[in-house]
Amino acid sequence: MGRIESEDTLNGRGLETMKFKLVYMVAEEVGIQSKGLSGTLELFDDRLEIAGPEPVSLRYSDIEDLTMSRLHRIGTFIHVRDASVSVFFTVPRINLFGILVIVNYFRTRKLFDQLTHRTNGRMSC
Repeated sequence: MGRIESEDTLNGRGLETMKFKLVYMVAEEVGIQSKGLSGTLELFDDRLEIAGPEPVSLRYSDIEDLTMSRLHRIGTFIHVRDASVSVFFTVPRINLFGILVIVNYFRTRKLFDQLTHRTNGRMSC
């Protein structure tokens, strides 16, 4: 499988954009048997975009809730919700077809911190 890491780059205006490989689900709720989709999340100045089988684009100003929590004590995930869509995602260390995922807690926490900063603190833990 290899290592999965984020890429930190600078855009044309000198602001940092970030990319994370992730496992995500577009759903109102997830459970222990939910199957995740593999994708890439990119943070821009005004929005986040997930590229994958079900692409998602959310403007930071439209995000109503941002939460980081643990699912049945086995993995940390981030939940982002706006008026039209609810997305759960995590940064994996290992991802076997979205069925077995070993979570990279530290990269997931880094992503959550970035999202919290960009949404001006509209979050809960």
